Amino acid sequence: MKRIILLTGLIAGAMTLQAAPREPQQMTATLQKDTVVVTNGKARFTFRADFRLFRTDKDPKMELRTLPDCRFFAPSWIADNLAPEKAIAQIKQSKSMGGDGIDDSVSGSVKGRTFDLFAAAPYTDLTPSKAEMAGDTIRFSYPATVWGTLECRVWAVDGSAPGMEFRFTPTREGYYSVGYLGAPSFDLGRVEALWQPMVWQRRIFPSQPYMSLAFTCPIPATLVHVGGATAGVAADSREMPFQPLPTRDNNRFGVALHNPEGKVQPMLFAPVLGHAGSKMEPGKPFAFRMRLWVEEKPLNIAFQTMARNLYDFHDYRSNAISTLNNTIDNIIDYTLSPYSNFIDSLKGCSYSTDVPGSTKNVSSLNPLSVALVADDGELYRRRAYPIVEYMLSRKNTLFCLDTTQKVQSPSRELAGPCAPVSELAGLYRLSGGKSPVLRYFAEEKYYKHKPAEKRIPGAGGNWYDALEMYRATGETAYLDHAKRQADIYIEKFIRTQPEKFQNAFFWNRYAPFYINLLELYEETGERRYLEAAHEGAREYAMFVWMVPSIPQENVTVNKGGLAPWYWYLKSRGIPRQHCPEESVPAWRFSEIGLVPESSTTCIGHRAVFMAHHAPYMLRIADLTGDGFLRDIARSAIVGRYANFPGYHINTERTTAYEKPDFPLRPHDSISVNSFHYNHQFPLLSVLYDYLVTDATNKSRGAIAFRGDYIEGYGYLQAKFYGSRPGRFYGRENVWLWMPRRLLATSDVELNYLAARGDGELLVAFTNQSARAVSAEITFNPELLPMLVGKSFTAEVWRDNRRTGEQTVTDGKTRIEVSPEGITALIVRGVDIRPRFQQQLTDRDTEGWRHDYGELEFGRARAMLLNLGRELKTCYIYLQDDDSRFRNVSMTYSIDGGRPLALNDTSYPFEFTAPVPAEARQIVIELSGVTTDGRLVRSGTFKLSKD
Repeated sequence: MKRIILLTGLIAGAMTLQAAPREPQQMTATLQKDTVVVTNGKARFTFRADFRLFRTDKDPKMELRTLPDCRFFAPSWIADNLAPEKAIAQIKQSKSMGGDGIDDSVSGSVKGRTFDLFAAAPYTDLTPSKAEMAGDTIRFSYPATVWGTLECRVWAVDGSAPGMEFRFTPTREGYYSVGYLGAPSFDLGRVEALWQPMVWQRRIFPSQPYMSLAFTCPIPATLVHVGGATAGVAADSREMPFQPLPTRDNNRFGVALHNPEGKVQPMLFAPVLGHAGSKMEPGKPFAFRMRLWVEEKPLNIAFQTMARNLYDFHDYRSNAISTLNNTIDNIIDYTLSPYSNFIDSLKGCSYSTDVPGSTKNVSSLNPLSVALVADDGELYRRRAYPIVEYMLSRKNTLFCLDTTQKVQSPSRELAGPCAPVSELAGLYRLSGGKSPVLRYFAEEKYYKHKPAEKRIPGAGGNWYDALEMYRATGETAYLDHAKRQADIYIEKFIRTQPEKFQNAFFWNRYAPFYINLLELYEETGERRYLEAAHEGAREYAMFVWMVPSIPQENVTVNKGGLAPWYWYLKSRGIPRQHCPEESVPAWRFSEIGLVPESSTTCIGHRAVFMAHHAPYMLRIADLTGDGFLRDIARSAIVGRYANFPGYHINTERTTAYEKPDFPLRPHDSISVNSFHYNHQFPLLSVLYDYLVTDATNKSRGAIAFRGDYIEGYGYLQAKFYGSRPGRFYGRENVWLWMPRRLLATSDVELNYLAARGDGELLVAFTNQSARAVSAEITFNPELLPMLVGKSFTAEVWRDNRRTGEQTVTDGKTRIEVSPEGITALIVRGVDIRPRFQQQLTDRDTEGWRHDYGELEFGRARAMLLNLGRELKTCYIYLQDDDSRFRNVSMTYSIDGGRPLALNDTSYPFEFTAPVPAEARQIVIELSGVTTDGRLVRSGTFKLSKD
């Protein structure tokens, strides 16, 4: 018996920007006859040096195909003499699927193809005939075969897990693959949890021997948790280089978990049969390195430790290219520009990237929050309010006038609201309870349109909608229902390991609903919901990229002055975009910290910029001390772009989406990545949430602003800020106030959070780098004219200690901020008069009792929307379309005043009339010319306060 001693690390505590801290522990690898026993604490697993060698003369034409039991894909091969039970059955594809990132090749012919990697080609098994120790290395010898010779060694790696390398030298030309089948295997009944990227997790076992290609693996490994310990096999970091970007075309290996006997066994195969490197010539060796992993921790902790110790994941980013505030300001500018592709006549964001001729909005709460925080009335009028009407009137969030368009099943109907329960409840809450129609819509949807007498108070919708109904109404029946159902959910999906797939597409539907659980914790303060949220976030973290490791070097991108050409846009005839060639640090364009888009589009959408997980993980990290989640959160947001970056990283590394002018071009001139124009405001909400959360965490809660929940869908969940006051180093009842370009800093590493109080301007600066920052601060004289030519005293807080006072002279001052630290200024004697905020927060003392009506004429719906004393409107839309009417008119009078008229000559037929603050009644009549030329009228009806 001989032993190799290794040191590895287990993450604990808070992280630093410099590197991942490691907590040393002893790992041993012992040679016992022809096996290696790897021990780590109480965890002990036996690894054999067994391999299976596959070979075929003909190219098996490895191609991805859609799985029969999940919305995912796997490699398939053409195989001779394929047994019927090993063949792929034809899968019927949905005609409504399509759009950005959908790769039609995965739905190609399955004739003669198999998913079973063990049926793909003839093979021979190789077990060692001899094992010997030489220094810190174990060497295994194998009998020669007619196809070639194999060598294998296991060796100690300082500070990490044992390494294993095989070297195969072919004697004949052909297509080869070498599979490592020596890791411990288990009957499924013994397994507590398992993991094969991306979709086989918890106890969801692959139904047959599917392979996961390395380019789809957040960590290129498979893991199994048995008896309270975890074992696995992972590729060495050098086998997955940073450059070029990992894609299907350059993929070098794969992993699997379902072995030939149907047991759970971590396995690795290199090269992938019929793919890159598989065709070999006689005498030219192929070598591959892997790591044998053992740990006495659950899978999601093993994932973290492997990320740290094998692939050097750490808090690696800084602002570098832009403050987050400048990025936010640029994106707001962009949302109001023609390049944002907001279609005013349809009140929606163009969705032509996926569905030509369509519009799509996510939520009205996002732009409403931005308008509040940025104190921007123009944004409210031109974007936020029109989207409110869209969400209340359209049947689906995807709206298209073209009846022949079938992709993603758009609707042409005005049969709203398409807004979910949570948004309707949020709008009602925003109205201060003074717009009853919004509560009516929320309750109708929550109770699934049951008559009032058949409703059980609080019990109707799902638990996270019940939470939002409680927040909107204050009725405890909703909260009781939310807690009861959440407890059932926790027992079913967190304390129990599911064994079947959910009908999922985005990764947040594969993982537990940690965001909603955190929302429930924030509302109740009950620890079990935080613990469940933490566990769910750790599960979601296993969809986050941890590879490839980032080299400490510069990489040249955009060679020849050309940006990457995303295949989907190239296929649509979009010309290739220009971008300056440059050499920049590799970390700047790393995907680490982001997730691929979904289970069906991760082939091409390697990493999406919609990092909704970042602020939520940042909050959980602060509440639990989980440094891994903190580092993921920072990696997802910090220093990535200076304007709206589009949707994803896809085919090649580039700095194109870093540029401030990247989105400032016509839709058909962007070839780098796809633009989903409905993402602009959700991304802004995520960035605001990150700023607030970062300041709250760094101030240890001395700065705190309560945010409300925005549901959206997919990765568009976020917080709503601006409608409630907060606190700031002892000051209460202060309001976030961050108009565009409020201030400038001389150092790009400083983000800021600004608020207004009673005669005070409050600003917190958070350092995003590991170095101390000394910066000059210049306040915008157009926004703060009172500072010009005068001196003001500022109270200074540095790293949460009051350090004295300093002077702001002529709108300028200098501050010092420690590494990763926070410095705050409270400038006294500054009386800020907001331009718009107070209109959304100044509410009536009473609402309109009769604020909704349904008419027979055109099946019209009329409502009085009361979002503030000065922000009342009467909104009317017709469900009947241009198959009934040529045009429709509306005549109305307010409080008996002179009649006013509006006319709409094209579908959708809808009208908006401003209503004065003190108005008490609006009388309305509709008329229209039908398609056969008749004039018809509705008769008068009214909405009133009494």
